[in-house]
Amino acid sequence: MLGRREGQYCRIGATEDNAARRFAAARTVRTLRGWALPCSLVEDSTTDYHSGDDFTVEFLDYRYRFARTDFAQRVAAAAARLELVPERDLEPGEMDDLVALAADGRIEKPESPLGAYLVANADELDGLHSDPLVYWLRKLVFRGAWLDHRLKAGMLDVSFDESSGAFAYRMPTDQAPVVDVAPVPSWADLRFTD
Repeated sequence: MLGRREGQYCRIGATEDNAARRFAAARTVRTLRGWALPCSLVEDSTTDYHSGDDFTVEFLDYRYRFARTDFAQRVAAAAARLELVPERDLEPGEMDDLVALAADGRIEKPESPLGAYLVANADELDGLHSDPLVYWLRKLVFRGAWLDHRLKAGMLDVSFDESSGAFAYRMPTDQAPVVDVAPVPSWADLRFTD
């Protein structure tokens, strides 16, 4: 089962173990569609980013709500950034499998060869880095929404360095980068190929 370690989903703030807290804090709850993780949604109605009510990602002290399409696009972009999938348009079944993985932490019934690959190689995929694949998918979904929300609110300025191909984010009144778009681990060694 990808990304799900014993007892970690529900221990938000209940442990001093940093890895467990980070993993638990990067959880996704499907709302309004009858799905939920085996832990209750935190009773806090604050939402920092909101594009719909299909998915809720809670990370640190933030709660972001996503429409299905927004969430799916962000998950697909995260999978490509992690080099888990090739940079191409994903088929609907592939997208559904990635969404299920990011939202539920597992794929119950694969709808594509990608989903079958992820289920068959779950232990190897989760063991490749210190934090599991699901954690990184959720973190990148959160990170993108966090940046988008702050840019839209005028809380960050963005610049693009053509020579490096990288973006830099700054407070409007400061010249030092405030958000270091840190490197992410790569799953290229276990990349899904058609």
